[in-house]
Amino acid sequence: MTGRSKARAAARLAAVQALYQHTMEGVALPRLLDEFHRHRLGAEIEDMQFIDAEKDFFDDVVAGTIARRDEIDALLASKLAEGWSLERLDKTMLQILRCGAFEIMARADVPTATAISVVHS
Repeated sequence: MTGRSKARAAARLAAVQALYQHTMEGVALPRLLDEFHRHRLGAEIEDMQFIDAEKDFFDDVVAGTIARRDEIDALLASKLAEGWSLERLDKTMLQILRCGAFEIMARADVPTATAISVVHS
């Protein structure tokens, strides 16, 4: 994995965490991005050093997923098996699916296979 790949992987993981926090606590986007920039991305937490994330990519995935959430959720809901709803999905899995869907829909620089691979990781 290249340095850029690692930075994007770190950004994806952080984006899922940020979206989970946004969903569960209703943290406003500017505050959420600021918190992650200052305290999480590339930080050392409990003697663990986290990889520096590609901040612009992180910001775009988080902001874009929030902005297009209704559209993304409608698409995801249409693909669920009969009897399933988004509400039945694990909250973390839902954020992973939302991020992957956003990347497929809006990030021409991300190969579809990469976004799908991330969703299945």
